[in-house]
Amino acid sequence: RQCPMLLSAFPLRAAREDATHAIAIFEDLSGLMERELFKDELLLTTAHDVRNPLTLISSHVQLLERNLTTELPPGQFLERARGRLNAIQTQVQELTELTSQLSLLTRLQSAQQRPIAETINLARLVQRAVIDQQMLTPRRTIEALVEYDPCLVQADQKQLHYICMSLLKNAARYSHPSTPISVTVRCTPARTPLWAEVSIRDEGIGIPRPSLPHIFERFYHV
Repeated sequence: RQCPMLLSAFPLRAAREDATHAIAIFEDLSGLMERELFKDELLLTTAHDVRNPLTLISSHVQLLERNLTTELPPGQFLERARGRLNAIQTQVQELTELTSQLSLLTRLQSAQQRPIAETINLARLVQRAVIDQQMLTPRRTIEALVEYDPCLVQADQKQLHYICMSLLKNAARYSHPSTPISVTVRCTPARTPLWAEVSIRDEGIGIPRPSLPHIFERFYHV
């Protein structure tokens, strides 16, 4: 049978630093792989099951909001009730997004879903992400600067769009609504290999310096 193994090998050297022998250590990883598989399946099942009650909560909030408009007279009480329902809806959307991230990251890490490399126009992809975010936050000013169009790269279009949207949402969430968000796409077609850079900049609160080494850790929050 096939068995996953961890191999560690190193030489043994004599006094004149000549390698005379070698030692190899094999470690059976079958138990670890089984535990990792169980954990991934548990996370995927949990992320899937959480979506059903979140959808119900969102539906009930929308129903309550419609009923409030017809059953309560205009006034301060109605506005307060609407504000609280909007807060609930916002938190439901946050939880829904977190479950989607959990499901996607679990699939990627467990090799159940590998990135699909294809030739895409990075300039158009970023412009579409800017338009999508502009529709979500119509009061925000989002400026896009594309130096080269087309800017052809090899990437997974769906996942790259998801990354751009996540960065744009964070830029909108953690900066003042009156400040602009700038998106720049740079390509270097004269080089080999081709390099492309996407820069998303806002005028928000920033990230504290001690937290910078941890920003690429899964689910890390400042």
